[in-house]
Amino acid sequence: MNILFLGAPGCGKGTQSKFIIKEFGIPQISTGDLLREEIKVGSSLGEEIQEIMSTGKFVSDDLVYPLFQKNLTKTNAKKVLYLMAIQGIFHKQKVWMNYL
Repeated sequence: MNILFLGAPGCGKGTQSKFIIKEFGIPQISTGDLLREEIKVGSSLGEEIQEIMSTGKFVSDDLVYPLFQKNLTKTNAKKVLYLMAIQGIFHKQKVWMNYL
């Protein structure tokens, strides 16, 4: 089972996901968490992400997709809850579904 929450930052994806995580014990992958973790690690990619985020801009999908893919394989679970804040949300849903 894969559950994908799409929505703008702050729309309640994390709030709603807490209920599902608690009820079904599903691991979570949050693109926001992935970005913050990459910054915390201090990689060159993290520095690039920090620079973009500090200006209030969205991090491009070209930077997010590889992080997502890497962490999807690390999770190694049959059930995963994905939380994503995507600019131009719904036209990108098909692209993200290819990663699942």
